[in-house]
Amino acid sequence: MIYLFASVLCSTILIVILKLFPKFQVVSLLGIVVNYLTCVVFGMCLDRVPVDSLFLLPQFSWFGIAVGLGFLFISIFNLSAISSQSLGIGITSMSMKLGLIVPIMVGIFFYKEPYTWVTLMGIVLALIAVVLSSIQQGSQKISHIGLMVLPLVVFVGSGFCDVGVQVAYISYLNPSDNALFSISLFLIAFVIGLVVYLVLLLMKKTRYTWQSLIAGIILGIPNYLSIYFIILALGKSGYSSSVIMPVANISVVALSSLVGLFIFKERLSKINTAGIVLAIIAIILLMIKSA
Repeated sequence: MIYLFASVLCSTILIVILKLFPKFQVVSLLGIVVNYLTCVVFGMCLDRVPVDSLFLLPQFSWFGIAVGLGFLFISIFNLSAISSQSLGIGITSMSMKLGLIVPIMVGIFFYKEPYTWVTLMGIVLALIAVVLSSIQQGSQKISHIGLMVLPLVVFVGSGFCDVGVQVAYISYLNPSDNALFSISLFLIAFVIGLVVYLVLLLMKKTRYTWQSLIAGIILGIPNYLSIYFIILALGKSGYSSSVIMPVANISVVALSSLVGLFIFKERLSKINTAGIVLAIIAIILLMIKSA
């Protein structure tokens, strides 16, 4: 399970970096765009992927899925930022983590992956843990009815990001395609994000800063490794995707809470603490292999 642990660690580092963006006056969109370019360059160097292989991407059977995921990546990332600023971190985090429902259902009902009542109990506790761990006291009130759609969009989008990776791995990917598939996701997200950023820059609705470039580079490395390691975990852990995906999500919630407590000195409410305890119980249950 070393790959799963590595993915959780990278995802947590990712959240920590995003949390520090406002402190260093980073332009979020520019940082996110540079982050995706960094993912491409870092991934190609790490896996020694030749540049000319990028021109062959449309020939792969999974390219359509990669395009859809790339669009979702940049869209959900930015919508999550808007939702967090408008509705609060609690509602946004809960919406993102509840997206784990989608890949679980796909794995069990469409791919007929085995499960037991212990697994189902773990899933239920996991969902409860996500809700409890994400609740923030003093959240901002919704000032416009239209903003209520944002958490739903983030929930559905996050779920389908996980499903896309799951479907690509099960139905289309060969082991030799893992690195190129990951790189293609970030390349497509970078292109889409760059176009949006340049349009907004020309309209003078955003700006350019050096710290945003640096922050994007720092953000890109753990971002790339988080999805790279989760793909390896799906292939080499011996556990089904209906177990891997929820364990990864719940572990990020638990570890992020601990980082907030000990590094950022954030005080956990009783509800948050109860969520972390349930998360640990859920992880134990979900780690029991299906019969």
